[in-house]
Amino acid sequence: MANNIDIPFELERIVDEKGKQIQATSHYGAHPFNKEEQDRIMRVNVCLSCHDYQKDAAIWKKVTDVTGFAKTDAKHREILKKIFKKGTKK
Repeated sequence: MANNIDIPFELERIVDEKGKQIQATSHYGAHPFNKEEQDRIMRVNVCLSCHDYQKDAAIWKKVTDVTGFAKTDAKHREILKKIFKKGTKK
């Protein structure tokens, strides 16, 4: 509640989880993050848990040459499944 007005979201939020704008900003050039930008931001910590430890660009080049680049979380999960499934075959 702000100024006795019931506001159902945090005041610093501009968009909801689906990317729908819930308030405006007066900063020149500012815009609410769209769904794609929000997803990319939310993935950072997930990426760091593995990618931060492997610094060898040549290894990542080999991985992306074989699997492609994961631009979405769904694609990343698909690539991981493929890698792990292949790695468990004997």
